[in-house]
Amino acid sequence: MSLYPGQSRGVFGGLVPDRIAEHLVGALLIDPTRPCVIDPLATTAGEAEAEHLLTVCTRAASHPHFAPGAGQHLTQLCLSNADTLLPAAVRIATQVELPTPLLDALERLANDPQADVDLLTKLQGMLPTETQVLAHSAVALGNAVVARLKAANDESGGSRAALAESMRKLAIALSGVGQPSQALAAATEAIEIQRSLTEQDSDGYLSNLARILAAYSVLLGEVGRRSEALDAVTEATSIFRQLVV
Repeated sequence: MSLYPGQSRGVFGGLVPDRIAEHLVGALLIDPTRPCVIDPLATTAGEAEAEHLLTVCTRAASHPHFAPGAGQHLTQLCLSNADTLLPAAVRIATQVELPTPLLDALERLANDPQADVDLLTKLQGMLPTETQVLAHSAVALGNAVVARLKAANDESGGSRAALAESMRKLAIALSGVGQPSQALAAATEAIEIQRSLTEQDSDGYLSNLARILAAYSVLLGEVGRRSEALDAVTEATSIFRQLVV
């Protein structure tokens, strides 16, 4: 599948990006009187095709002539094909100039009480550790995953470890949007969970505790609690050395 026809290498290769193609795609996205070829393509797209489709559609939606209809259609398209398109949305959001329709889709999914926790967890795991473009999406997804894992009230080791890891990621995300107190609260709770798991099975969970302590030390340093930050990173380093031996 190619939304930019004629992209083969050589003299007759197509223009990339193709502004004419983007204009046509944008017109399709806002015209309710014509079947939109984008919709059936989205249901069958593979990983690379989904990224290509969203790149073209997002560029098309950024044209003022097609606002806001094209962006709204694209957001709904992502939600209707969440398993296929939202992972692609995470991957390309940092590569397009105006990713607003993709970010809107991610946040709407995070705020949907019926959203699948496995998909939410997958998307949270795909997010870059440090990101400005996806910073608020990271907080929304993190809050959604943590809320659902807590609501499940599953006391098994694997579920508790997943909750602690999601809280670690949420803590980093909260720090990234300027919420240090909430970030420290999330990291503190993650450490408590992980310490409890480590007491039950040190071999299985010790490395997770070290990762959370390392993140906690950074958060403490950011708010000027340097002595506590040093204690946390020292403990994390000691654990990592123990695991290497």
